[in-house]
Amino acid sequence: MAAVPSAAWRPTRLPWAAALAAVCLMLLGWAGIERASQLTASTLAGGDVVTAQDRLMRQIAWSVLALAVALFCAAQRWACIRRWASPAYALVLAMLLLVFAMPPVNGAHRWVRLGGIGMQPSEPAKLVLVLALACWLGRRRPARLADLLLPLLLALAPALLILRQPDLGTAAMLVMALGWMLIACHTPWRLLGVVVLCGLCVLPLLWAGMSAEQRSRVTALWRQTLPEERPAAEGYQLHQAKQVLALGGKWGSLLAPAPAADPARRHLPEAHTDFIFVVLAERFGWLGAGGVLLCYMVLVCSLLHAAGWCHDPQARLFVAGVAGLFACQALINTAMAVGLLPIVGLALPLVSYGGSSLITHAAALGLAFAAVRSGGALA
Repeated sequence: MAAVPSAAWRPTRLPWAAALAAVCLMLLGWAGIERASQLTASTLAGGDVVTAQDRLMRQIAWSVLALAVALFCAAQRWACIRRWASPAYALVLAMLLLVFAMPPVNGAHRWVRLGGIGMQPSEPAKLVLVLALACWLGRRRPARLADLLLPLLLALAPALLILRQPDLGTAAMLVMALGWMLIACHTPWRLLGVVVLCGLCVLPLLWAGMSAEQRSRVTALWRQTLPEERPAAEGYQLHQAKQVLALGGKWGSLLAPAPAADPARRHLPEAHTDFIFVVLAERFGWLGAGGVLLCYMVLVCSLLHAAGWCHDPQARLFVAGVAGLFACQALINTAMAVGLLPIVGLALPLVSYGGSSLITHAAALGLAFAAVRSGGALA
């Protein structure tokens, strides 16, 4: 076995800026979850403060577990990770099927619960898809239309299952991950054009298959209301998000507390998950919102730069895919929160409340570190 060049193992050859940005995002998430709990408690009669504290402590516990998962993943060898791509993909598909045998939560089949522990298989599905696509596309760059059949199948199988849950946001993320990976592996533009054209042709079928609630979220984007107007039921979340965003102003409620506003203006459903970006903007103003975006920019750029250190094409493509995963999901969530995209229920990576999302993205960073550390050492 060939000796590994010592230069490849230098600590400076790892994307430490991405790790620092990830820690900053988790800390911002704690602040946002605490603020979201305060806003909810202040707008609900008899708000349960203990429950709000429990939510923050639970997120901190998940963060500790996520750190342990990231360290464990970072210690693995890329050759071992690559061998687990196919079994992991099969396991995720099985879990996505298993959710339909579980009792629905709020009318959706998204959770697998074993005892008191629950998880959303759609979260690890994004990471596993990136790994599977990296292993396939890293060996064979698509040169013909037939070469796209397996990557399309790998992406569409879990995407269709997730769409049936229903979860439009995560299903769209899988499709975007496929597009990002095809671009990253230098697929000819003529083939990408064919894929985009096929996607446009499928859109009417997708619209026909969407539930009434999913359609209302799309149409609500074109019926946004003014602050003094009463929003329709399907546009309530977006209307309230813009209200809370405006209350933060330039400096946020922490540095420049505003006079007490109507409590109804501060009520924002799912503030600790889908709309955590709005809560941070309300608390820390433009500085806080810009800080969140800056952290994601540093994280993504650091991973893309590190991908160039990988001599193994599969490892290089995987690290680039993880960067795309963070970039696309952060972009969709923040654009959704401010009314530029339909509300599709997509968490903000490393920031939103929830164990499944937090641990999955921590594992993604850990595996990216492992790919750079050991995949980059391959000749």
